[in-house]
Amino acid sequence: MAAPRRSDYKLLVPITVRWGDMDAYGHVNNAVFSTYFETARMKFFESVDIFERRENERHAPAIVSVTLNFRQQVHYPANLEAGIRCIKVGTKSFTLEHQLFRAGTDSVVADGTSVIAWVDYAAGAAIPIPTQLRAALESTQLQAGRSPSSARPKLTHPQTSGIIYHRIVNISPSGQGAIPDRR
Repeated sequence: MAAPRRSDYKLLVPITVRWGDMDAYGHVNNAVFSTYFETARMKFFESVDIFERRENERHAPAIVSVTLNFRQQVHYPANLEAGIRCIKVGTKSFTLEHQLFRAGTDSVVADGTSVIAWVDYAAGAAIPIPTQLRAALESTQLQAGRSPSSARPKLTHPQTSGIIYHRIVNISPSGQGAIPDRR
């Protein structure tokens, strides 16, 4: 399988690296990558009219899992593009794939996924995704034959022999834990 390309994504969100995004080591701080993906995720939500497609104002998305893999260091100044698309739609949750490219290139600096449950916040529980939202999500899904994990570029930290990985898990705003249906 081929490595991810910008052309694989219908939605590319421009990201400008700010001076304040860097840490004491002179590269973009690892926590800031989550903010870049959040920016792309919100643009994705807008692109599928997620809030207009809910059946009740108490119903909304909730992140239940995020993975983030660092592939290259990024320094100021830099322009990036976040590619985002839906790769799976379940009964009560959906999975988004994120790729962060150097602007105008297929050079991946970070990638990851986020699992979003559809939640009734009043009940504190995951509920089925509304039919209209499901159709919108499915229209953005990964094309058959491409694996989101295939042929990913690997970044080896220059001072270690291991690949750099970072995993963040978020249960729910209430702390009760909205566990997604992964069917």
